[in-house]
Amino acid sequence: MILLTGATGTIGSELARLLSKRENTFRAYVRNLKKARELNIPHMDIFEGDLRDTKALDRAMLGISRVFLLSSPDPLQVELQGNVVRAAKKAHVSLIVKQSAFGAGADSPVALARWHWITEEDIKKSGVPYTILRPMMFMQNLLMLAHDIGVEGLLRVPMGSAKSSLIDARDIAKCAVKILTGEGHTGKTYELTGPEAISYDRIAEALSEVSGRRVTYVNTPLDEVNVEMIRNGLPKWLADDICKLYEIFATGKADRVTTSVRDITGEVATDIRKFARDYSVVFTKEVIHH
Repeated sequence: MILLTGATGTIGSELARLLSKRENTFRAYVRNLKKARELNIPHMDIFEGDLRDTKALDRAMLGISRVFLLSSPDPLQVELQGNVVRAAKKAHVSLIVKQSAFGAGADSPVALARWHWITEEDIKKSGVPYTILRPMMFMQNLLMLAHDIGVEGLLRVPMGSAKSSLIDARDIAKCAVKILTGEGHTGKTYELTGPEAISYDRIAEALSEVSGRRVTYVNTPLDEVNVEMIRNGLPKWLADDICKLYEIFATGKADRVTTSVRDITGEVATDIRKFARDYSVVFTKEVIHH
């Protein structure tokens, strides 16, 4: 029996669908019962609870052998994920698959990357067998820019001419399901990337092919991006953190490419053109409505 945390998010919901297709019965530990039910995923046992609630976590772990650990960005992330680790240890779980972040480390200037690293260490010290996934920035983040892309034909990102090996979140879920239902991954840390490092000019070209209009990449100042993210509802600490990440990636530190997706799943990672085609309805919707 597998327990998923973060089951209603981008990766968690895709992972839940993949487990369901395999007819694996699994448990989703969720805060939002309505959101989980609306996913309408067969074979998913929904358990309502908060990561702060250690008693609920203990109950949710009954009969569980493997855990997928993922939670929304939160200043209390270390404490909340630590609660899951401690509950898993108590329940004698045989594997924790922890979704971390590319560049996780004790000295990262990005708070989220530091917090992920602390939890990685927490898991290692717990003695529970583990696999750690460190994915690059998601292609799905482009969906948040769909309005500007569709209406104005502009891709506004503060990346200069730097390349990055963006990954499709669906590939992360594919890796997770292989590890959760298979063997041979214990004690490993995988850096997950897309199949190539590409510039945002190239990304704009791929989006142009599906959006119904020419899309132009505009290298946008960090402070403008920060203000826009806050205006769209992100808390200031998270907007600041994402801008620090962009600042690092703009120096070329996001161009590393690994074969981990292929090594784990046997399939080549999704490229930007396939991603753009698969999500074309999102990018063209704005053009039509405008």
